[in-house]
Amino acid sequence: MEKRRNVLIVMLLVLAAVLPLPRLRAQSVAVSADVAQCAFLGTMNLELSWSVAQHWTLSAGARVNPWTFSRQDPQTSIQARQTSFSLGTRWWPWHAFSGWWVGIRAQYTPFFSTTGVWRPALATGSFVGGGLSFGYMYMLTRHLNIEAALGGVGGWMPSYTLYYSAFHPDVRDAGPRWFIAPELISVTLCYVF
Repeated sequence: MEKRRNVLIVMLLVLAAVLPLPRLRAQSVAVSADVAQCAFLGTMNLELSWSVAQHWTLSAGARVNPWTFSRQDPQTSIQARQTSFSLGTRWWPWHAFSGWWVGIRAQYTPFFSTTGVWRPALATGSFVGGGLSFGYMYMLTRHLNIEAALGGVGGWMPSYTLYYSAFHPDVRDAGPRWFIAPELISVTLCYVF
């Protein structure tokens, strides 16, 4: 598992280094963080986007959540632990980093473990998938934008195990599995260089 994660990180770094980028100019690179994910059990995230044409941007992002939150009853702990990487593209009808957009992205999650958020069951595993999303970016200042987005994801979970709870070792469901689910509800702060 550790080797796969390291290989993916190296591949992403190589891709970013060799990807033919246009000459960087004003308003062509942005760094963003999804405050909705941060508020949801402390999921740390960062995305780098760059404009490759007036109507197109490419992006690469990562999410990490190492936290488990305990309640008074230890059997009802809450967690949305994950390590996740994504690559995507967006089409902007008006201009990159401003107004409406439609996007697609690929996502690789070598590890996830969730429990107690909506149900006591513990789900663990990994997945590879992709999704469609749409949103709107509003320019607050020359460099600071805020964005709202919705999207879904579908893909393949090569490793998936669902337990009755984190403290109940009996397996409810296991094995590889296909899925389609709403996945992206975001409110993002974006700094455009």
